Amino acid sequence: MDADALERWKSQIFNYQQQVRTSKPPQQTTLFELAPNHCEADSIDPFSLLVVKLEFLIVGSMLLN
Repeated sequence: MDADALERWKSQIFNYQQQVRTSKPPQQTTLFELAPNHCEADSIDPFSLLVVKLEFLIVGSMLLN
């Protein structure tokens, strides 16, 4: 893959991520009325979550045991 193709590919990924971030997700409808949940899954922005290394989680769980 040459440099121009790589830049186009990265640009397409960036544009898609921005579109997903700014577009409103579809609201899930239910067949029966349910009690409201305490957390709104649609309000979680996966692009703004902190990145945590898997090694940290494994070592942390080993220390707790």
